[in-house]
Amino acid sequence: MEAPTKNIFSKIQRTCFFALLFLWNIPSNGQPVVSIVCRNDAAIGTITAGFSQRVQPASVSAAKFEVHVTKAMDVMIQFTLPQQLSCPGGGSGVDLRFEPDCARWSSVDNVSSATSFDPREPLTIHIEPNQAVYLWVGTVASALVKSQAGAYNGSITCTVQQISQ
Repeated sequence: MEAPTKNIFSKIQRTCFFALLFLWNIPSNGQPVVSIVCRNDAAIGTITAGFSQRVQPASVSAAKFEVHVTKAMDVMIQFTLPQQLSCPGGGSGVDLRFEPDCARWSSVDNVSSATSFDPREPLTIHIEPNQAVYLWVGTVASALVKSQAGAYNGSITCTVQQISQ
């Protein structure tokens, strides 16, 4: 017997926690040394219960972050990734899977030339002064057979920390 079809709309909302360590080195103009902006929320779209949907990092539906520094530094970028999206009314959620190749980073705003990385692991890179680094994160979302129709939510948190030099 075939399971009834239910459409699930899912969206990962941004949480660019600005607990991103506005480092202790504040330039004289009072601007933070590091800033993070979420340029795009991940949008998973409609998923039929019992099926999965992949959001590629190169997709316009992927989460996109921009990190900017005002002085040259080595940084460690970490993501806090949800394992499941939740439904406001409760009930069964939508499982998320982040795979080793589902994220990209680049110093130019072009995901097609970006370098792949595992968003589950810290990314350590060097950033030049007044240079932006762009990060894209995709995922695989799986709606359980018993999932209820509705809008599901979750948060990806991006944290940037200067590495001691």
